[in-house]
Amino acid sequence: MRIRCLALILALLLSGPAGAQVRSVEVRTPRPFGYFLGDLIRAEVDLVVEPGFRLQAASLPKPGALTYWLDLRDLDATASVYGDAQRVRLGLTYQTFYAALDARALEIPGFTVTFVSESDHGATTVKAAVPAWSFNVSPLREVQPPARDDPRDYMRP
Repeated sequence: MRIRCLALILALLLSGPAGAQVRSVEVRTPRPFGYFLGDLIRAEVDLVVEPGFRLQAASLPKPGALTYWLDLRDLDATASVYGDAQRVRLGLTYQTFYAALDARALEIPGFTVTFVSESDHGATTVKAAVPAWSFNVSPLREVQPPARDDPRDYMRP
């Protein structure tokens, strides 16, 4: 029993500093609802890390198709000083191509970015996990509108 407790305490002590290098990850979106086929979905991700760490650009998601219904259109990253830490803000623009037949929640997949701190003794890397988040899509039209005598009544100006 003592050996297991000692091993657990040792594991927690050894894993503590690496986890503390990434202070926070926050995802912000303008709204989680009201999106339609073809809409752009914007999100800001704030990553706060210890000073001396810089973002590895190769770890960022690449613009392009993520799924059959979702594209990452644009990504920009800016770094700034945030108190005694460094903040990296990612601006993400997605486009949805999901043709919804009913209102439903869809999920934008999360991703991991890597930060590196280089010194005379080598480099230290730390990974920050950006969680997945969801948004709601709605159909552009009713699936089965009420019956009309004149087919032109289905069309709107």
